[in-house]
Amino acid sequence: MRRIRIFVSGLSVNKHLVQWVTTVLIMVNLGLGTAIIVGGVERFSPPSYNPLIAYSHGHTWIWGVWIALAGILMAAPFKWVNIIGLWLAMFWNMIWQACFIIAVVHYEGAAVTPIPVYGGFALITAGLLTARVIQKPEE
Repeated sequence: MRRIRIFVSGLSVNKHLVQWVTTVLIMVNLGLGTAIIVGGVERFSPPSYNPLIAYSHGHTWIWGVWIALAGILMAAPFKWVNIIGLWLAMFWNMIWQACFIIAVVHYEGAAVTPIPVYGGFALITAGLLTARVIQKPEE
């Protein structure tokens, strides 16, 4: 763990860039959450979304509440609340990526584009999560 801290603290980090990326992800999460809650199950077109619908037993609003809550927690001014929000968002994106992979494997004509998109969001969120966990308090 000490080597990781030395490696990361030795890098030049543009805090404004990190804040900008975090803000963009917060807006994406809140937008996705709102679209899912308002759109309901009709928003989930088959066959690409079949695993997500099955995984939530048709209660797709759960996905919207989950990602919107993650966005709200990411926007909070407290470190550990941010960490929980980032973790929720990262895990949500990984589940969605996995469900789209399952859909591509099992269903003809399932969309492939969401796989790298949600995978990318998961990686970006994991990077922000790591940075937030090892961040030292400002003096």
